[in-house]
Amino acid sequence: MFDLQTKIRVHLEKGQENDAIKLIYASVFPKIKNYVVRNGGKLEDAQDIFQEAVTIFYKQFKLNKIDHTRDIYGYIFIIARNSWYRMAGSKHKINNVPLNEHHDLVDNKNSETQTINTEKLIFINDLLGKIGDQCKKLLLSSIFYKKNMQEIAVEMGFANENVAKSTNYRCKQKLLELVEGKENQIRNMLSYD
Repeated sequence: MFDLQTKIRVHLEKGQENDAIKLIYASVFPKIKNYVVRNGGKLEDAQDIFQEAVTIFYKQFKLNKIDHTRDIYGYIFIIARNSWYRMAGSKHKINNVPLNEHHDLVDNKNSETQTINTEKLIFINDLLGKIGDQCKKLLLSSIFYKKNMQEIAVEMGFANENVAKSTNYRCKQKLLELVEGKENQIRNMLSYD
């Protein structure tokens, strides 16, 4: 008896995309919806994020860019989570252009660049996932979203700005310990374009 992930791969290899998407929707969409709603989004946001994640997954699958031993659900969820970070953290209103149209515009310019960028995001997200949710959120807020420590202290419920600063320092130290000895691998992953 095949597990669901094997069934999805078989459907995709046979060109039965609709059957594969139904299985993916039933198993992955509820997790994505819960994640987006828990983080301030709406059902419509979750649907857009899911559609974008499945589109990216499918294109990479067709280009043989996905390791067939990789967990499909986790892979799609990571793409969706990264898309949500971009959408939720954007200063511009992405909702004016549906994500699937936005993705197609980017994809038409250079699909290989999009694939590389997605791989980089997955790599960075996996790396940040190893330092814990609080550190991940703090570092994303300070580095990616360029928030100051006072804003972060309020947002994350720290007693004051100094607690946020010391936590930020500890989180950076954790990340440095994690990447120690892997500098070349990380440099190669983040620099190829």
